[in-house]
Amino acid sequence: MARSDSDHTTRNCLLISCLAGCGCLVVAVPLLAGILFPVFAKAREKAEQADCASNEKQLSLALLQYCQDFDEHMPAPERTAGGAKYTWRVMFLPYTKNPEIQFCHASDLDTSTDWNLTTWSPSVTDEPQRKSTYGANALHAASGPPTQPFAGNVTLGSARKGERAVSSPAQTIAFGETDGLSAIRDAETKGHYPPGGLKAPSLVLDRHNLGANFAWLDGHVKWSRPENVQCGAGGGKDQCPWSVE
Repeated sequence: MARSDSDHTTRNCLLISCLAGCGCLVVAVPLLAGILFPVFAKAREKAEQADCASNEKQLSLALLQYCQDFDEHMPAPERTAGGAKYTWRVMFLPYTKNPEIQFCHASDLDTSTDWNLTTWSPSVTDEPQRKSTYGANALHAASGPPTQPFAGNVTLGSARKGERAVSSPAQTIAFGETDGLSAIRDAETKGHYPPGGLKAPSLVLDRHNLGANFAWLDGHVKWSRPENVQCGAGGGKDQCPWSVE
């Protein structure tokens, strides 16, 4: 049976409609990708920021447990046993047990080759040199004032003779994000942190959405921009979040 003109017309219209639909898809897919990819990237950054904040929360809880076990005294950034030095990361092993919380997933450090200890002995002589992504606040000299919180003569409780009490734990930084150092010291961070003269976000401080997570001595963790954690930006009696005064 011969097809009528109306059948041909219908087929042509369907073909044109399909082609037009394909053309719309060709245009729409890149547009949607351009809109959604930045959204997905932002969501991933937020997830990394939240994961990092969780790690620092666990470290801050470990710190508080340590202080409870040692008469409210803060640990020093490093100690020596059997002729080998070790850092606060080893001191916290009984409380943390999981080396993975020493690493922010936004960092490029390799957990298999950097700080990956579950136990420690003096035979591990390179522990202070092993990299992780959170540093203890050792910015100011322990002999201060201003005084760093990670010092053997600093207490979260009442100070005895020769000791210094933290004036405002909720306004004093315990941990910050680093590029592989176990402690935040001005000479080593090359101006990443104050008082080295931070004027713009650094590669360390802008890890998460132009800022970074900080753990504070009362146990809370919050994200802050660089300008909000400089000396003089507020914190305790001396207005410095890096000192115990």
